[in-house]
Amino acid sequence: MPVHYRVSRRGVAGRWVESISLDMSSNGLCFRSRHAIPVGSHIELWLEWPARHDDQPMELHATGLIVRSNTYKTAIRITSRRFTVSDVEAPAIRATA
Repeated sequence: MPVHYRVSRRGVAGRWVESISLDMSSNGLCFRSRHAIPVGSHIELWLEWPARHDDQPMELHATGLIVRSNTYKTAIRITSRRFTVSDVEAPAIRATA
């Protein structure tokens, strides 16, 4: 599934980046990365969920910490998550992703 993420460094949120998820569990996510991200960094992400609710698109919004990263993939531990249902796409994120 496509994943959109941004990494915060020293309290400053970075730009949104688009990638592809490789593996996911209830407490973690692994996705493709173009470069290593420092372990311990805070990350915010959202995924377009494959299921729908009352024919409306669902998204998973999550935050977490980087636990492993190299130039090919990054793994995070999810610290918070929530699903949202919306009939309107999130233009601010999609416009910058």
